[in-house]
Amino acid sequence: MSEEFLGHYRKQAKTSIVRTSAGEIAPSQKFSSLDAFMRSLPKDGSPTTDAFMRKKYPKLTVTPGDEAAAKAAPGARVPEERRNVEVVCWLCDAKKEGDDDFHIIIGNAAKPTKFLNAEVSGLPPVGSPDRAQLIATRVEVQKLIGTIPSGGYLHKNPPMKVKIAGSILFDGDHSPGTIGPLTPVKHRPDTVWEIHPILSVLKA
Repeated sequence: MSEEFLGHYRKQAKTSIVRTSAGEIAPSQKFSSLDAFMRSLPKDGSPTTDAFMRKKYPKLTVTPGDEAAAKAAPGARVPEERRNVEVVCWLCDAKKEGDDDFHIIIGNAAKPTKFLNAEVSGLPPVGSPDRAQLIATRVEVQKLIGTIPSGGYLHKNPPMKVKIAGSILFDGDHSPGTIGPLTPVKHRPDTVWEIHPILSVLKA
């Protein structure tokens, strides 16, 4: 079964962990809730944080299916993405995507009203300093959740309270409200910010 990252859009950022100048994994900024984390995202007077990012970095936004634009998008993280976070939240849904990422939909409460996509990345090439950590994360998450399906979302009912740590990413190859399940419940984030890649998921 393939575990290598098979996507084209921002492969470098999606398969790398934010590190210090000395090469160590950067400390995580801790948030007691998903709402608190989402309030920390840059906005600077724009209507939404997504609008702010799309205006400041237009090359981050590509049309779904446009592989040429996806490959041309900046691979490295922009300054707003260069941080690791640790967030207390609720794990609602999980699915394996065609690029070998696991989509983990997290919510802001046991009965969530806000959602965020967090991703267990497909693996970077052999030789990457992050490969071993991302392999360990994939194993850890599957032990916690169980087999993650590719044909639809696994729903956790009730959602599982967890503490997720990882690097943040603005995933401009899709639009708000397009990631996540619609049935039996609608769990779709209204932002394309993500925790990507996930470093760890622990029960909280």
